Amino acid sequence: LYGIDFIEALKEKHKDWLWLSLINYNRLELMQLYKNADCLLRPTRHDGLSGMVLEAIHFGCIALWTKNYDGSILIKPDVKDIEEKLIQIERRIKR
Repeated sequence: LYGIDFIEALKEKHKDWLWLSLINYNRLELMQLYKNADCLLRPTRHDGLSGMVLEAIHFGCIALWTKNYDGSILIKPDVKDIEEKLIQIERRIKR
């Protein structure tokens, strides 16, 4: 449902990246994470309008999501596509 298999495959391949799970954070902690994170990855197979994605975008965080929404980067539910977009973001950040 939530693409954990995609994330686990990427975490295994990119151990040098810092990965945070957003489970068990309170609202204020999440807002700080969104403000300081490079991106939010939400590779769901089916999803409604995500409050998490909307909040991340509101706080200036890049959101990678499998739904087409203004302000998010559309990803395919595919490890290769997600990885390519994450690498593009990493390159932009390192400039």
